[in-house]
Amino acid sequence: MKKSELKNFIRENIISTLSEATEEEVKAQQELNKELEKTIDLKKDAGIEEAERAADKFNVNVFGYQTKYYKVCPGAKAFMDKVMAGGYGDMSQKQNEVIRIAKLHDLLFIRELRALKDPNYAKSVISEAEYIAEEIKDNVQLLGIPVADVDYVDNHIEIIKDAAKKVNEQDEKEPSDDEIKKNKSLAKAAEELAILTREMKSLAKKYSKAEGQEKEDLLKKLKSKTKLKKELDKILDK
Repeated sequence: MKKSELKNFIRENIISTLSEATEEEVKAQQELNKELEKTIDLKKDAGIEEAERAADKFNVNVFGYQTKYYKVCPGAKAFMDKVMAGGYGDMSQKQNEVIRIAKLHDLLFIRELRALKDPNYAKSVISEAEYIAEEIKDNVQLLGIPVADVDYVDNHIEIIKDAAKKVNEQDEKEPSDDEIKKNKSLAKAAEELAILTREMKSLAKKYSKAEGQEKEDLLKKLKSKTKLKKELDKILDK
C-alpha cells in the first residue's frame, strides 16, 4: 500500500471514530450544562463535586466529551486543562475543533497502551500513530495554539517504536531450525560420550586384570571405543 493510500485509510478510520459528537450533541450538552450549573452549590455542600474530581483526576471534560486515557500523559491533561480554562483564548465557538483534538489524543494513547502489551501490534501501528500525532499538531496550529505545546506527542511515538523493537529482540532469541537440530545433535553426542566414557573405564579395569587372549580382545575394544570417543569429542568441540 502506498503512503498516500495508507494515510487515506487511516484518516477514514479516525474520522469514523471522531464523528461520535455531532453539532446537535454539542448543543444538547450545552443545554445540559446550564441545568447542571443550577446544582453546583448543592453538590459543593454535599462534597460530591470534590469526590467527582478525585475519581477522574487524570482526565478532562472537553465540551461534553470525557477523555479516557489521559492518565498515560500528564502533559496532555495539563494542555487540555489550559485550553478549557481559556489559556489560549475563548474556544466556545470552536468546540468541535477542540473536541477533535481531545479525541485524537485518546486515539493515540489507546494505541500506546496496546503497543506496550503487544510488540507485534506496536510494529503494525507505528505509521497510524505518527499520522495521529501529525493530526494533533495540525489541528492545534489551526486554533492558533503553539505547536510546541503539544510536542509531548513525539515522546509517545517513541514509546510505541521502542515497544515494536521487542519483536526483533524476540526473533533474535528464538533459535532457527538449523540451530535446534545442531543443539539436539550436540546433546545426543554428549550423552553418547558420557556412556562411552563409563564403558571404557569398565573395560580398562578388566584389561588390567585379564591375561592372554582375553587381554587382546579387550585391547581391541578399547582401541575401537577410543576412536569413537575422539569423533564425539570433535563434534562437541565445534
